[in-house]
Amino acid sequence: MTTATNATRPCACGSYSYLVLLHETPHGDRTWEPRTTRCTSTTQSTYAQGHDAKLRKFLVEAGVAGVQVRKTEEKVVVERDAVRIADDLGWGGRRPPGRREGEAGSLSPTARCS
Repeated sequence: MTTATNATRPCACGSYSYLVLLHETPHGDRTWEPRTTRCTSTTQSTYAQGHDAKLRKFLVEAGVAGVQVRKTEEKVVVERDAVRIADDLGWGGRRPPGRREGEAGSLSPTARCS
C-alpha cells in the first residue's frame, strides 16, 4: 500500500521583486539592483510559514521607496504599485493617519498586521 504525498509548490512570496536605482550616468545609462524576498521555500499552501509577513514587509519597503513591484508567474511579469498589490492580497486599508490611498509610502512600516 502506498501513501499519497502532498504536492509542494514554490512559496508565493518568491515571485515578487522590484528594482532600486544605483547609478545614472550623464548619458542616461542606469544601473539597477534587483530586490527580492530571497525565498526559495516550497509549501503545500500559498506561503511557507511566516512568509505572508515576509511579503508584507517587502511590500512596505517597496511602498516607502515609491517603486513598482513586479510579480513573475512563469513567463509573464506584471508590474504594479505596492499598495495595489497589498489591496489585492487583502492587506489594504491599513494606512497610517494622514496618508491617502495610492500616495507614495501609504503602505508604511507603521501599518499593523491584524
